Order: sequence, then structure tokens, then C-alpha cells
Amino acid sequence: MVYDYYLSEKFSDVCFVVEGEKIFAHKFILAASCQYFHTLLFGETIESKLKEIVLKNPSKRVFKAVLQFAYKRKADTNDFTVDEM
Repeated sequence: MVYDYYLSEKFSDVCFVVEGEKIFAHKFILAASCQYFHTLLFGETIESKLKEIVLKNPSKRVFKAVLQFAYKRKADTNDFTVDEM
């Protein structure tokens, strides 16, 4: 199941660094879930050639929720503030 690979280094081909933490992911799963990731990871961008991408925004908590949605098609955002959304 795709969700089994959420935050897993196994078979990962990209690493995001958010708030100093390395968060492993899989380009194909992200690209298939969202046009933003498709462009970022497979478009004519600097990031598409990197194995490690440093993000200043969003927060680690929000980014993990975005990844959770990409892998599971739902995310736990009940305790997020309006500003975080």
C-alpha cells in the first residue's frame, strides 16, 4: 500500500529538509498527487535535479500533513489554525 511508504526512507528518491529535519519522500507519488509537486520535481526547475530540497515554508507540521494527504488522500488537520491552512 502506498501509505506504508509515508515518511519512509525505503525506495525514497527525494529528501525535503524542513526546520532542520530530513523528510524522505517519493517523487512519483508526490507528482501524481499534486501539480505543484509535479512541476517542482519533474519540471524545468533547479529542485528537479536535487536529491535534497530545503524548504523554509511551510512549517514541518503542515508539510507532513501535505505529504500525508499525498500518500493517504486524507490528512489530520483538525488542530491546525486558520493561518496554518
